[in-house]
Amino acid sequence: MDAAARAWVDSVLASLDVRRKAAQLVFPWMWGRYVPTGDAEWAMLRARVEDA
Repeated sequence: MDAAARAWVDSVLASLDVRRKAAQLVFPWMWGRYVPTGDAEWAMLRARVEDA
């Protein structure tokens, strides 16, 4: 990472409150395979992202 990118990262992290910093560490676990948008699994995965 170059100096400009590192400065941007540092500025963004400095602007976040503790809750948002902690949220950067939390993410839903999902398979990395294709799931069609009409599939029930797609709806479940979408809900995990939107409701997080």
